Amino acid sequence: MKKIKGFTLMELIIVISIIGIIITLSIISLGGIRRDTNDTKKISDIKQIQSALELYRANEGHYPETLTPGQPLISSSTNYMVTIPSNSETNSSDTCVGTNYTYTKKDNGYTLDFCLNKASGNLDAGPKCATPSGILNQNCFMCGEDQLTLANCDSGAPNYEKCVYDTVKIGDQCWTKQNLNIGTRVDGFSIDCIDIINGQLSCQVNPSVTEKYCYNNDDNNCLVYGGLYEWSEAMKFPYECNNADFSTGSSNCGTGTTYTINDEHQGLCPSGWHVANKNDITDLYSYLGGISIAGGKLKETGTTHWTSPNTGADNSSGFTALPGGYRNYNGSFFSGAYNGIFTLSNKLDNVSINTNSMLDLGFNSAAANDYGMYRVTGLAIRCVQN
Repeated sequence: MKKIKGFTLMELIIVISIIGIIITLSIISLGGIRRDTNDTKKISDIKQIQSALELYRANEGHYPETLTPGQPLISSSTNYMVTIPSNSETNSSDTCVGTNYTYTKKDNGYTLDFCLNKASGNLDAGPKCATPSGILNQNCFMCGEDQLTLANCDSGAPNYEKCVYDTVKIGDQCWTKQNLNIGTRVDGFSIDCIDIINGQLSCQVNPSVTEKYCYNNDDNNCLVYGGLYEWSEAMKFPYECNNADFSTGSSNCGTGTTYTINDEHQGLCPSGWHVANKNDITDLYSYLGGISIAGGKLKETGTTHWTSPNTGADNSSGFTALPGGYRNYNGSFFSGAYNGIFTLSNKLDNVSINTNSMLDLGFNSAAANDYGMYRVTGLAIRCVQN
């Protein structure tokens, strides 16, 4: 009888590896098919819900106040939908896992948040918004109508943080309408301050706590004008970065950890938003007709907060800039009621190593200005939606 030769060890390893690759490819393929199926179901669900909502409005004269997945859509006399569908995705690899259908009644309609794992037709992957006019290729946050609510924010004593912000749409940009006011107040000068170089004092030095200055060390000024933040604090970098070279976009700030300035740098702003940058203000100037008149269009009108004459102020942009002044590099405070000065996350071309750029609006000019100040200077923050 002829003896049958078996596999060598190397051949067995190769065969097992090939089988493993085939199984992996099959799983990946099935995962893609499953996500496609989930997305198809979600679009079908949303269209069914929209149809039910329109029937409800036609019969009841308005859209329902609430809509709860898994529950019926009913009135006192009519059942418009036996069970409102819900998103059943549970796989952690899905882009939209845990994102349920979220309904919000509006004055003239409604919004219905949902999310797609992959592009479908003219809809990109990511958050989407269903409205009475159709499905929008964006989330349901409506700038100028909706408020921005910060997570992990405490509006109570002793810091009285501002947790909810109005928003304003200026051209294609969405800005917060008030200055950021979060964190624990520290004095503009104290024994805890650190001289980073040549008398430039950093007092926001606690890495475990968000810290802010209030003009003249008065908490009430933060309630009106928002907090004032050193550049490193605004960026959520350690205080050592106030004197670091970021000419390449990154620095270890002498700490052993590399810190990078992102194009849209979140910093202290909430997720999906970023600290205003030089591109933002360049676009702002352009939309408002140029830097020589942009300041007036950004400033709150009148002299309730601004010192007279508050030149050119008409607030036609809705930005409502207030003159919160600034905390100087030596710990003193200046320009309250005279200037509103806002930090920028990145540099203008003419700014030196230990300074960063800012937007300055003055009481006696309709122009906007931008230039450099020491990074330890405490300035206001406005957030821009990504």
